[in-house]
Amino acid sequence: MKYRKIRVETTLSDGSKVYFVIKGKPDMDKIKRFFNMLDLLDEDENTSNIMPLSSLYDKVKHLIEVKFNSEIFTLSDFYRVYKQYFMEAPKKSTLATYLTRLVDEGFLIRQGYRGKYAYKYIKPVIDIKE
Repeated sequence: MKYRKIRVETTLSDGSKVYFVIKGKPDMDKIKRFFNMLDLLDEDENTSNIMPLSSLYDKVKHLIEVKFNSEIFTLSDFYRVYKQYFMEAPKKSTLATYLTRLVDEGFLIRQGYRGKYAYKYIKPVIDIKE
């Protein structure tokens, strides 16, 4: 089967152009990574000083705050979104351990029973004293 050359090009908010070329069979995983990279390149200047998410713990907390900040979720829900968001797949048992630690720290609440837990993010309350 003969494949064509595919060129994807976009212009970022600062006016710079970014593109990539696929020669051969298109790989959807590489295309998804490209679009994730574009999001990083096109970040607002105010967010460019944010520390990168280097540890799994940081990634888990970030994903909960961004994607699950107002909804109840299960380990399976979290695993599916984690794989899509970070393009990597840690073991479910590892993610379950981190979710348990976040429950112990008061970052999440957990309901249900083993194997059927449901989690909910607890938004921090800011106490302003003057």
